[in-house]
Amino acid sequence: MRNNLFDQQSPNIKVIATPYTPTVIAAINRMRQTKEHWSDAEAEHQIDTSLALQAGLYFDWKTNLLVDSRGYYVRSSSQLDRFQFLLTLRNNSWPCAIPVVIAGGRMAPLTKVLSDWPCYIPGITDLDQRIFLENDRGVILKPEHVWGRKHDVLTIEETLIVLFDFKQGSVHLFEGTKNAYLVITGFDAPIRLAFPLPVINPSLKQIAVE
Repeated sequence: MRNNLFDQQSPNIKVIATPYTPTVIAAINRMRQTKEHWSDAEAEHQIDTSLALQAGLYFDWKTNLLVDSRGYYVRSSSQLDRFQFLLTLRNNSWPCAIPVVIAGGRMAPLTKVLSDWPCYIPGITDLDQRIFLENDRGVILKPEHVWGRKHDVLTIEETLIVLFDFKQGSVHLFEGTKNAYLVITGFDAPIRLAFPLPVINPSLKQIAVE
């Protein structure tokens, strides 16, 4: 998980980004197993489905190793076909903190006209065009899909699912790079969150629960 909660360069818009790595996918489904009382077989089926849809990977339950879409055991992140993020966006400037004055023992707003003390309320109808991944070489990848936006402007918190498809070009985004950067533009300041590849590299550790 990465965020800009303490970044003073972007004081208004705060973003929390969670990459759906295989271990995160497994953990989410194991928590659902506990909540919904799935059998181990049902949980494994859900993990298999989520891995295929969200990362283009499969899990060999006999060897406890990840397998890519071509049937090879995963050795590097360049074998990923797709990658998904969960994004939470918050507007720290909403609601407006209109200054107040004390008159006659009472507090009253300094102005009754909101436009006299404007809040930062950015539009987000084109947000899917303002999100992308970038590597150390400056190669940029736009998302294949962005789901979940509920409003046209960012006031209350928005939660988005962003899916990147790595089969859009001949060069894999994760080849020849040590970092991937999730970038969001169009706000008061660009937001850039760095994900070192060891963090998003598919884990070869066992994701089954004994």
